[in-house]
Amino acid sequence: MENEQISVERATALSFLNTLRSAFWAIAPLLWGILISAFGLKVMFFFGGAASLISLFLLRLALMLREKNT
Repeated sequence: MENEQISVERATALSFLNTLRSAFWAIAPLLWGILISAFGLKVMFFFGGAASLISLFLLRLALMLREKNT
């Protein structure tokens, strides 16, 4: 009984995540088009680089915390 409930909840969660992913792919190109036309391509490349550096910093921080806990 318990495994069946977990299976149903997992299927529901995966279905919800697929719905979110589909909505993202429907809306994201429109939003990127609006942002690029508003700020320009050079500024958006700068924002992309800044987002990459922030992601790299967060990844390094997560790895440091993981090493600390083990």
